[in-house]
Amino acid sequence: MTVRAFDTRRFAACAAVVVLLGLIVAAGCSDDVTNPTFPPTPENPVRTAFLGVWGTGPSDVWIVGQP
Repeated sequence: MTVRAFDTRRFAACAAVVVLLGLIVAAGCSDDVTNPTFPPTPENPVRTAFLGVWGTGPSDVWIVGQP
């Protein structure tokens, strides 16, 4: 059985990659959701009863209601 010596260069390279990936993930998670913005309310609101809203993404939203 052969015992390998601890390779500090390989360990340092792996640690640097892990730290770099952590910084990239942390940078992508910095959206400020504490102050959301909403579109303005229309002056004459539509008199509709909304029964449900469903969607799979920001460009695929379905709203069911009754006029």
